[in-house]
Amino acid sequence: MTRATPRPPISVGKLIPAILLAGLLLDVASRFIPYDWVSFRAWEAMTRMPPTGRGGAFAPSRRYASDAAWGDLSAMSNRPRLRQLHREVFTTDPFGFRETPRLPGMPNVAVVFGLSFTVGSTLSDEETLPARLAPLLGGNVYNAGNAEAFDEDGMDELLDRLALAPGATVIFEYLDRFAPPALATVHGPRPALAGRPGQLSQIVGYLRGWLAPSPLQIGLVHLRKALEDDRILPNSSAPAALSERLANGDEMLFLPIERTLSGQADRPVAGGPAFWRHLDARLKARGLRLLVVLVPTSYTVYAPLLARPPVSPAGPAYLDRLEAATRAAGVDVVNLGPILARAAREGLDRHHYVFWRDDTHWNADGVALAARAIADHLGPVAPR
Repeated sequence: MTRATPRPPISVGKLIPAILLAGLLLDVASRFIPYDWVSFRAWEAMTRMPPTGRGGAFAPSRRYASDAAWGDLSAMSNRPRLRQLHREVFTTDPFGFRETPRLPGMPNVAVVFGLSFTVGSTLSDEETLPARLAPLLGGNVYNAGNAEAFDEDGMDELLDRLALAPGATVIFEYLDRFAPPALATVHGPRPALAGRPGQLSQIVGYLRGWLAPSPLQIGLVHLRKALEDDRILPNSSAPAALSERLANGDEMLFLPIERTLSGQADRPVAGGPAFWRHLDARLKARGLRLLVVLVPTSYTVYAPLLARPPVSPAGPAYLDRLEAATRAAGVDVVNLGPILARAAREGLDRHHYVFWRDDTHWNADGVALAARAIADHLGPVAPR
């Protein structure tokens, strides 16, 4: 009987390229998988394909729906036990902005500029600030969240397209985690493709989307975090969020930078009022009204309610100083800090919150309070 000739061992020089090629092919193949399958909320799925040159920050004419979305802080810090699972429906219009359910036959009475709080991260379409404002103001409110508010040409194009009713309100949401907007950034160079919808900008958007992390890469990150459960492997992501105990015993997550900023009694406020005064003058020339809305972070609201509250800095709170400076500049302003802080304090014993405990953003109840405060402030000035 003839003995079979043994196969020569596979050389390392051939094995490594074969593994790399297989990985590359799997990575490319996974890019045809919808991001919805690997995203824990809408934001990651809807921002994969950048805007098509029409001003929005999200994939145009898309809808994301999940019955088990959860917060960014629990995801960033890999704390699955603190997830607050909830339903999230996120719809975009043809221009890449968040869709707001429309009131049939009603005029466009307001537009809201801002970042993720305006967009309504972690919330469904009907729970966002513009959606809550619409019935209170008696007309449609456009969600321009994540628009480039410092590009005057882009803002003018958006306002022209909306055909706002005479005397309508432009609401500018500002979150106290960031530095106030600076007037010096208004006249910066405009992106080459901004405001140019068409095939070229769409191609650029798709190319950027393909260069983003693939579903395979995201899945491998999920696998790593599943292993880093402090039993198999230590949780290396834990420092991404602070875990604090509230006075009622509940646990809440915060961004570390929010705690750092809350202890700075000398944060400058001068830049914001100058920018808003400039914006107010431009809008008045169009027959529009500006309202600046100051929004506190979750740490600003809940730090006094911690089991071990931090020592508050001496002097007026940052948003209070910014509110006073903005009003002194002749700009209309609403400070949501005291309103949300009071609601948080009154709801603590009932375990009722105005921010998600696993996310940086306000929840639907916090948005409802903000919308009511804004509508009450605008009063009869709001178009009917």
